[in-house]
Order: sequence, then C-alpha cells, then structure tokens
Amino acid sequence: MRAIARIGAAIATCLALPGAALAKDPDTRDFCGELRAIAGVGRVIPEALSLDYQRSLPCITSALPEFADRLNSREFAGKSPWLREYLSLTDTAAEILQTYGAPAVRVFREHDSLAVIDALAAGARHTERGVRINSAVILSNVIDNTSTCVVLDHLAAPVRESEVDNPDIVGRSNLIGTTLSVALWAHRDNALALKQTLDRIRERISGLPDAVQNNLVKTKGRIEAVEARLDAARNGEGLISPDHGKAFIDVPLPEEMRAACAAHTYRYWLTDNPYIPVTQ
Repeated sequence: MRAIARIGAAIATCLALPGAALAKDPDTRDFCGELRAIAGVGRVIPEALSLDYQRSLPCITSALPEFADRLNSREFAGKSPWLREYLSLTDTAAEILQTYGAPAVRVFREHDSLAVIDALAAGARHTERGVRINSAVILSNVIDNTSTCVVLDHLAAPVRESEVDNPDIVGRSNLIGTTLSVALWAHRDNALALKQTLDRIRERISGLPDAVQNNLVKTKGRIEAVEARLDAARNGEGLISPDHGKAFIDVPLPEEMRAACAAHTYRYWLTDNPYIPVTQ
C-alpha cells in the first residue's frame, strides 16, 4: 500500500511527466489519461487524482482487463513496465476501498466486469508478492454474487504443493479468503459451487504427505471459516435481520448473473463446472 510519506514523490512525478501535469479545471481534464500516464511509469498516483474515487475507480477498472493474460501466464515480471503499472493502479484502488469503504465499493462494482475479476483473481495468485496482496485486498472488498464464478474458476488452477510456501499455495489461500466476503449472502448456485470447490481442495490436500499438509494449516483454516459461514447462512444466522443469509442461500442465482457466468470463458474449471451450460 502507499504510504503518506510517498505523496511528495508523487507530486514530483506529476511535474516531471510531459503532458501529465494536473489541469486546473476539472471539467476539461483528461482524468483517465493523467492517471494512466502516471501509473504507466510505475509511479504513485497522487491524491489529487486518487481521492476523486468516483472518477479514479472507473479509470482503474477499465484498465485492469488489459493485464489478465500476463497475470494468468504468471511470467516472472521483475521490474517490467506492465507490472509496475498494475501495482500502481491496484495500490490506488486498494487504498481507496479500504479508506472509503462501502461507497467506494459500490462505485467499483458499478464499473467492474467478469474480465476485471479475472485479472484480479489471477493477480491474487501471481508470483509477485505485491501483486498478490493488492489483488486479494481488492477482491475481498468487491467479490459478490455476480463474480463468484470467476474466483472459483481460479481456485481450480493447478497448485504445486510443497512443504514450504510458494505462490501457488499462498495464492490459493488468498482466493479462498476472498470468498469469506460473499459466503454469508451467496445465492444457492454460488453456495453450492463454492462448497463443491472447497470439497475438491480438501480432498486433494487430504491425500498429501504429512509434511506437506503441515504447511497448509492456513489453507485448511480458511476452508473451515468459509464453510462455517455457509452453514450460518443455511441456518438463517448469516446477516443481521431482515437480511438473514438464508434469504439468499435458498434463492437461485438471478438469470442475468447466471447468463454472465455461463458466457464467461473459463481458464481452469473446464469439467464439472455447474456454471457452464451442458451441450447436447
């Protein structure tokens, strides 16, 4: 995350970038152009742009799908320009969401898409730690019934199990953790698919050597935490009245959400995926 001490460096960045100086009249500014110009060189996006989250978040969400294929390839990015830009954009988005809470989350959701969630889910399991952290923080704030299917797709990705942590293990744990945010109000289709996914992961883990299982304590704990929330929702104990989780978990996924998940191009969950229509 960005620190306040870095704001001075951000201002200096704006002054140093040709064409990126902040326009005085907000109505004539190329807001997204300014934001992308700064992020494009991997610099901190200044508060003069980031604090106007009703405009900055739509700019960020529109950019994130551009990174999806690179993030999914999990290439070692080092200090590559695209990685620095992704970190700059997601630093800003994560800070906004954590600072402004529900109003900022609503703005993000109004402008996101399954392609945005695909990029973030890939980021949450990337080889670069900063990418993983930023992506998981954003996902934990914005995942909902419309996007659960995409996160579950990434939970079907191959994992290199090991006695020590690696990006596969940490990334899987990150993604399981993000589903905590939606488990209490998951619609029936998502709740069943989430439980199916957790069962598959548990079965895989249970067959591993003890030394490897001992390294998966956090993963197991997060599985149990998500399942506890699903159970609470089934028992009508999920949310504060009158929005008990049971009011959601007994209701099928709305048709427009089901159609979007059915039309999504899945990367990993290609068999026994309840969101993919069965073709005759």
